[in-house]
Formats: sequence, C-alpha cells, structure tokens
Amino acid sequence: MIVSAHQSNYLPYLGFFKKIIMSDLFIIMENLQFEKKSWQNRNRILNQGKEQWLSVPVLTKEKFLQTIKDVKINNSIPWQNKHFKTIYLNYHKEPFYDEIKTYLEDCYLNRKWDTLYKLNRFWIINFIKLLNIQTPIKWDNQYQFSGNKTDLLISICENTGAKIYLSSPNSVNYIDDNIFKKNNLIHYYMYYN
Repeated sequence: MIVSAHQSNYLPYLGFFKKIIMSDLFIIMENLQFEKKSWQNRNRILNQGKEQWLSVPVLTKEKFLQTIKDVKINNSIPWQNKHFKTIYLNYHKEPFYDEIKTYLEDCYLNRKWDTLYKLNRFWIINFIKLLNIQTPIKWDNQYQFSGNKTDLLISICENTGAKIYLSSPNSVNYIDDNIFKKNNLIHYYMYYN
C-alpha cells in the first residue's frame, strides 16, 4: 500500500490532488506546527496574467507554536468578500467556472469561518468531490503518529500498514532515505509540473 500525507493547505494546487490520486491512502495533517506566510493560509491566483496572493488573515501574535488545527481566522479583516470578488473577476469567464461557482458562493458568501483548518477542509473535500477522486482520506487526529521529519513519515507507514511512502519534492531537505531502508520501507518522490 502507498500512503502519503500533506499539511492542510488553502486552495491546494493540482499537485496536492495528484499526490492523493497516486496514493492508496492519504492523510491530511492538521496537528503540525502552523507556518506563517505558507501555503497553509494563502495561495496565488492569476490576476490579468500576473500572480496575486490571496491570504486568509490569521491570529498569530504570541502563538508561535500553534498547530494548524489551532489557528483562528482574523475576521476583523473582510477577507472573504475580497477573495470571492477577486476569484470571480478573474475566472468567471473561464471554462468550468460554473462547476465551482456554488462552492465559491457557499464558502465566501454563505459561511463564516472561525478556524483555518475548517476552511481548508471545506476546499479539500469539495475539490476531491469535483475531481471524482476515490482515494480514502483520513486526518492525522485519527491516528497516534509520533516523531518529526522522517520519523513522522515512518510512524505514518507503521500506523497505516503502508510499505511505500510518497513525498512531494519539497520534502527532500528533511527526509533521510536511510531511515526508510532500515525500516524495510520504500520511499518515492512525486514530481509534478
């Protein structure tokens, strides 16, 4: 069995979903440390051919070690309407916009989000439905994972019964393939362009 995991992301890129498709089981990690100015609470879109950041404002003052699951959204900033208008103005004439219109309106106009993880779950779950992905999805709080970096990935394999772990290329800086070999596990990188 191939397992992979990824931190909860805001409006995840297509490679996130490619990784899910290539796995037999996918774990969404929300009990990891939140990283400011990361994909966890922001992403880029094209605005008239130029990149524009859409950032969900979050409360981080004196919360240096909070997990993704603990991050509260700063709703004193009117971010939802701005994100909706920006996406609408730049994509409403694009093919397939009508397929996501209902999700956009539901997310940005009909709901009030208090935590980042709930917002990210909304998008991840609905994109999985739209893309008709059949891979089982679990959350890290359903397991007792332990360790950091490579040891955490070994723990994911042990807890799920997987013999193969699939990583994104960005994780090359912290993964030690020798630890996988010592544990009789196989490690692959998924490259996505």
